[in-house]
Amino acid sequence: MAFLVVPLAVMVAQSFGRFTYAVVLPDLQDDFNISYTLAGSFGTVNLIAYLFGSAAVAWLATRTALIVMIKGGLIASVGGLGLLWWSPNLGVLFVGMLITGLAGAFIWIPAPGVLAATAGPARRGLAIGLVGSGLGVGLVVTGLLVRNQIDTGWRNIYRTEALFGVLVLVAAFLMLRHKTGASASRPSLDAIRTVPGWIPLVAAYGAYGLSISLFVNFLVARLQEDAGFSAETAALAFSVLGVASIFGGPIFGPFSDRFGRSLAMQVGFVGMAGAILVALVNSQPWPLLAAATFGLCFTGVPTALAAHMADHLEQSAFGAAFGVITLSFGVGQILAPQLGGWLSDASGTFASVFVVSAGAALVGLVFAFNVPSPKPQTSDR
Repeated sequence: MAFLVVPLAVMVAQSFGRFTYAVVLPDLQDDFNISYTLAGSFGTVNLIAYLFGSAAVAWLATRTALIVMIKGGLIASVGGLGLLWWSPNLGVLFVGMLITGLAGAFIWIPAPGVLAATAGPARRGLAIGLVGSGLGVGLVVTGLLVRNQIDTGWRNIYRTEALFGVLVLVAAFLMLRHKTGASASRPSLDAIRTVPGWIPLVAAYGAYGLSISLFVNFLVARLQEDAGFSAETAALAFSVLGVASIFGGPIFGPFSDRFGRSLAMQVGFVGMAGAILVALVNSQPWPLLAAATFGLCFTGVPTALAAHMADHLEQSAFGAAFGVITLSFGVGQILAPQLGGWLSDASGTFASVFVVSAGAALVGLVFAFNVPSPKPQTSDR
């Protein structure tokens, strides 16, 4: 049941707890009558919390089962979504974004390790790809919710997501089990150093975090404010991104199983940069094509990256090591909302935000070239 429940948990924590904010941002900004810079700072709060959550997961993974952390993250995610549903003022909004940010790390980081443990080495990339599929399904659901409920207020979107989160939480406690004594054995940075090319891998993940956060957080706002598309059309683009991201992991995972993790990351970064630049064209169908391409690469890059780590780490070391490496991802994402808000306010357009996003993807490509891609190990752990 892990192949079903874990992707659903990722959907609640990441798609709902993080990326919904990007879609409701224009309406939330109007509701509270705040600037994009200030609105972007709440996204930064979420990502700072995610960074601290990553550090906490890296420490806890040495003494706590990964499935236990996923269940705890779900409890926090549902609570945070409930606060965002209520959010009568900016203070409550702040706390809700803080809690959902922390909770996201407790689900996203252990999830690949849990699914990788259920698959043999030849299918490890495919198994980890299902994590990204959960994120993609959630993005689709978020886009549909915005199209159907945004007229009744952005809080109602969080209400629906919180109630769905309760169902996933119940399923997790009923269906996910861990073996006694299966927690990690105190791995640390030394474990990361056993991964070939771990330094460029860390740098590539940081560049990835900056690029995807800029693009996803400001896609809807750019299409509405710069290109003049309706809220429904902008939400459709977000949904297209979500649909494509469902397939990114299952496509890039087997691709990396066969042709190597490094090559898969390189293809993903090239696709991201190209899609971001195409999204600057203010006429259809280019924004939708860009969203589809970006969606595939959006979940494809981390699938290949996580599979590369799983190839060279014992199962007990994966959670702690991936938690540490995710710190660079968190730093990249922390910079994005405030940077994007400042760029858009200063220039009066979101084009500069997308140019920086594409540049970050190209930086990631450079580092991905320096990640060696030895033949994956073929023995089950």
